[in-house]
Amino acid sequence: MIEIIGPEDRDETRYAERLAALLRQAWPDIEESSDVIKIASCAKVFGGRVQDIDLVILARLNGRRFRPRRKVLIQSPDGAREHLGDISLRNLVLTIELKSHDPRDVRFDGLGVSVRYRQDGWKSATEQAVEQMFSFLSDCDQRLGERPRVINLVALQNVEDADLPRRPHNILAGNQGLASILTTLAEMRQPWLSGGTVPSLSCCNDGLADRLERLPIFIPLQPTKLDRRRMERLAQRAPQLDTLEDDLGQKAFILRGHGGTGKTSLLLNLAARAFHERGARSLLLTYNQALAADLRRLMALTAIPGADDAGGIRVETVITLVGRVLQRFDLLREDEDLLSDYPARARMLAELIAAGDISEEQLAGLRTREPDLFLFDHVLIDEGQDWPPSEVEIIRSIFGPERIVVADGIDQLVRGDVASWRYGAAGRAVRVEPLHDSLRMKSNLASFTRFVAGELGVPGWNLRPNDQAPGGKALLVEGDLLRSAALHHTLIAEAKQAGNSPIDLLYVVHPELARVGADGLSKAASFLASQGFSCWDGTSYDARRDMPRDVMAPRIVHYESCRGLEGWTVIAAALDCFWERRLAAGADVLADSLVLPEQAARQRAAQWMMIPLSRAMDTLVLNVTRRDSEIGRVLERAARAMPDIVSWTP
Repeated sequence: MIEIIGPEDRDETRYAERLAALLRQAWPDIEESSDVIKIASCAKVFGGRVQDIDLVILARLNGRRFRPRRKVLIQSPDGAREHLGDISLRNLVLTIELKSHDPRDVRFDGLGVSVRYRQDGWKSATEQAVEQMFSFLSDCDQRLGERPRVINLVALQNVEDADLPRRPHNILAGNQGLASILTTLAEMRQPWLSGGTVPSLSCCNDGLADRLERLPIFIPLQPTKLDRRRMERLAQRAPQLDTLEDDLGQKAFILRGHGGTGKTSLLLNLAARAFHERGARSLLLTYNQALAADLRRLMALTAIPGADDAGGIRVETVITLVGRVLQRFDLLREDEDLLSDYPARARMLAELIAAGDISEEQLAGLRTREPDLFLFDHVLIDEGQDWPPSEVEIIRSIFGPERIVVADGIDQLVRGDVASWRYGAAGRAVRVEPLHDSLRMKSNLASFTRFVAGELGVPGWNLRPNDQAPGGKALLVEGDLLRSAALHHTLIAEAKQAGNSPIDLLYVVHPELARVGADGLSKAASFLASQGFSCWDGTSYDARRDMPRDVMAPRIVHYESCRGLEGWTVIAAALDCFWERRLAAGADVLADSLVLPEQAARQRAAQWMMIPLSRAMDTLVLNVTRRDSEIGRVLERAARAMPDIVSWTP
């Protein structure tokens, strides 16, 4: 069986199809055999330097043989010797850097190869291939705790074999046949002769091959109906941005609106348009790991690369970026835990930059040495109103204020006081584009959230319902959210009936439901498993490192991680407990405010409440442990005032 996993209409996928055709031609029975060949094109991995790998191939060939085109060295208990006979193939693991350059834009430096780009000049494809391989190996280390012995290759589609340097080397030509490619593999990784007369070529044992086959990169990524809506948003020319396009990359500006006005979508729309029209490289920064994972899924579905040499959009957390800068200036060791004292480290870095101890020349050197990580045409800031001054200073200094576009959620504060992006170079005021229309929520939900905002005293919540998206409902549940399996089956069935998938359900949970039990799962994930559903459990750090891939798996996140996310159906657990926790936290943070502490705490908690309340597109399920709690009473008033929209479930 041969399976190709990846987006259509990409050079990488077409190359994968060419390899598959060569395999079928050489081994006509391959599709019906027990052999398994998985080819992941445009594979997304996270945690390493490179986020996009052109091709990753896992081939489990169960002893198929080939005869090399040239003599190759083999290893045996008696030492190395030349061999020209059959070679047995077992488990092969390959990473391939693919280049489609004209031969005139390819040069060979010994056994290395470089390619020329119009804007950036010559770059080493050999180094890029090594970076891809190490990103894949890093992913294996983190997920499996061990790694295969990967063969990394550079494929030059438009260069013929006769024009390559004298072998052996890891460069594939566009006109090579399968026997020649396999010979190259045997030259890169010497086969082993342990007995008999036929040496074996393998990159790992069968047990590790089993585990590699289940890696996320080999799981096909399928768009849901909701995904397609989000993809359409990126493809559309948003009217709000037409007047700002000329400023992109020249002047900073701010997109300002409440939750649900589509700020993050507009940021991505800008970046996607710049990529498709100009090949621009954009960096989107968020502090929310769950949101970063969700946006990476969207980028993978749209086949937008992670800001490689041809452009694209790289999604990262600001904490990752700050940690990387600290390491480059020897302010953080690789074995140190950045999160243990992140605010203090970020402040220290910002102070060093502001004082000139880290100079502009040093930052420019950083951009020159590592352009893939530090040189971007545009830098997009998600939920910028909530960034501490230290991060604002760091980002402006590294990338330049004119490259920055900020999404400002107004009063949705999670991390502290309001940040200031209002002034750019030379103290000039930054242009602000106000957003008032609800783009995410159906009209009924927009009306409901506006009612609750009024009840909680949230100032200025002027979100206008979207008349082009009628409908929507809010369901209220009292008691233990997990007591009735029927409710959850009904919610998933309703989503499916509307053409959506379980992944389009978002569970927002409090610490009790995130607590890990004896089965190694959070309480919420364990409940879903008992009902026959897998899940993407964003309460787990390991899950947040990768994007959601299984369309049959609902998503679970903490309340503190839900901002920026959306779901067709959103289920908010123990909302009254969340309110009480935020009241207590707000009183501690704001005890020295000029406003009365109790009043300030209530205002901050109310702002927090609007974040989960504005995540849903169609159905919002709000659970309270007690109907007579303060939030329960607010919801009761909403149910009485809006009986066609809001109702209590039995």
